[in-house]
Amino acid sequence: CSSDLSWGETPQLVQALSLADSYGGMFHPTGQFVGGAQWHPFDHQRGYHPDPYWGGIFDAFRQPKYAYYMFKSQVNPDVDHPVADTGPMVFVANELTPFSGKDLVVFSNCDSVRLIVFETDTIIQKVERNPKGIPFAPVVFKDVVDFWKMRELSYIQKNWQKVSFLVEGIIDSKVVASQKKMPSRRSTKLQLKIDHNGQSLIADGSDFIVVTAEVTDDSGNVK
Repeated sequence: CSSDLSWGETPQLVQALSLADSYGGMFHPTGQFVGGAQWHPFDHQRGYHPDPYWGGIFDAFRQPKYAYYMFKSQVNPDVDHPVADTGPMVFVANELTPFSGKDLVVFSNCDSVRLIVFETDTIIQKVERNPKGIPFAPVVFKDVVDFWKMRELSYIQKNWQKVSFLVEGIIDSKVVASQKKMPSRRSTKLQLKIDHNGQSLIADGSDFIVVTAEVTDDSGNVK
């Protein structure tokens, strides 16, 4: 299953959940199966076909898709890993637009995930460790994203600050990871990020680096 980052969140979510299902099948082999691998991490042009390969977990500009965070959430936080940034994590796979799905899908490797909607309603769900599927199954909060409720808070009650979805990852009754998502408001800023992965540039004329540009509102929410 493939998607492009520019296609939006729904194709990305379809891709991520499809890969989760495929990974679950490979993770618990029958004894006649020795493993598997992602075909290619990045979207890229193909020499044998006019259409690009869209099945990467990063787009052609090396920006992560939802599928990247799905795979990242499969790393057990209780085990030491040589790769950096593989500890407890939560990722909200919803952009809270007028066209977003009503379900809030969260990728996490914690014991449970707590969702606080509009700073008021609290929902806690366990992260299923499926013996027949992937190690950490996606958590789905059903019917919690309501555009008209978000619009009422923002434009009728004039209380846009409450339009937030706070997701917290919990291990041993402690919050160890969190992400707060809010819908983007009026575009006011251009934000630049350097994607250097901890590596320093060498000023010898041969190094280059990726700079990502994002259009955001006053609070830094990406449009």
